[in-house]
Amino acid sequence: MLLESLILTFFNFSSGFFNYLYQLFMGKLLTPEEYGVVASLLSIFLILGIFPRVINSSLTPQISKLKAKNRLNEINYIFLHYTKRFLILGVIITIIFLILSPLISNFLHIKNIYTIIILLNLPFIFINPINLAILQGLQRFTKLGFTNTLTSLAKFLFGILLVYLTFGVFGALIAILLSSIISYLVSLYFIRDILKLKPKEYFIKNFYKTSKLIFLIIFSYTTITTVDVILAKHYLSKYLAGIYSSVSTLGKIIFFLPGGIQAIILSKAIEYKEKNLNHLNLLKKSIIFLILLTLPILTSYIFFPELVIKVLFSKKYLLAKLYIGKYGLAMLLFSISGLIMNYLISLNVNRIAYPLILVLIFEILAFIIFPKTIDNFINILILTSLLSIVVQVPYIIKGGKIK
Repeated sequence: MLLESLILTFFNFSSGFFNYLYQLFMGKLLTPEEYGVVASLLSIFLILGIFPRVINSSLTPQISKLKAKNRLNEINYIFLHYTKRFLILGVIITIIFLILSPLISNFLHIKNIYTIIILLNLPFIFINPINLAILQGLQRFTKLGFTNTLTSLAKFLFGILLVYLTFGVFGALIAILLSSIISYLVSLYFIRDILKLKPKEYFIKNFYKTSKLIFLIIFSYTTITTVDVILAKHYLSKYLAGIYSSVSTLGKIIFFLPGGIQAIILSKAIEYKEKNLNHLNLLKKSIIFLILLTLPILTSYIFFPELVIKVLFSKKYLLAKLYIGKYGLAMLLFSISGLIMNYLISLNVNRIAYPLILVLIFEILAFIIFPKTIDNFINILILTSLLSIVVQVPYIIKGGKIK
């Protein structure tokens, strides 16, 4: 158990590391204007990534149960049944978005071909998580981790190669599409033994019903933490949008770093509740650990912003030194909010979806109403991050008793 945990932790770190290297190197190799294009489309990609997270979280427990009972034929049925349905859904949604792509491109002030490339990932976004859920449910953690790491590495290497060969933004986005294809093919290869079995009919009860509130929670939280880059690309000049994107990329280091803590509390809080242990104390300790983990990075952003910009990006982005401290604070608060959210989800307190939707609406309205400057955008983020914590406090006080 310990060895498997260490292996998966290593692969998760490696995957995140290469994902971040991709963003940092794109920032170094592209101009601020070009990087603004890539970052805004990556933000859309992150929002679309809600679908695989929901699919994965819904399928994995079912596959784990079947694996425990050695009912592998039914796992093959799940693969065939949901791959067919989600592929059809993915293609339909892709076609709809492709029709709307000129409007999206016009909103972001970018070439339509760039939007089309990112939208071509949609079918894989819907079917990839089925393969990954099977690997996770079968506890093939090494193969799961290898697939995720290879995907990130491929995106990083293809991105550098294609941008170096002067393909620019086009090359950076093609790298994402190629990595999606690689992820699907590799994960498919790793479950080939299951696919050789004769499928036996198996239906997951209330699959879509139970996924609905989880979807709303993840959609709200993901959009709250990514929509600023999209709106910055729309409202700011091309140069300032690129600067803002670099600020966001650096801030997201603080945001994503405590991901392991969030994953742990998701499973630990359930265990604590079942054993009648103090799961609220677990939350408090997790928040303290999160702050201690991210505070050194935030401190470097506040006191050595110019050095951080020069090392991680380049002199082209020096204007970002004025903003990374405040943005980092917003991301620290959002990390705490995400930790609380995972804690409440683990206790089946899914009604937090509704206040989070209200926070999202407030955020978007604030971006639209207030003057369009980088400073105002970050101030809105700080206020929104605080609100996203405050609206969850009543649910924490009731100790997960809200159903």
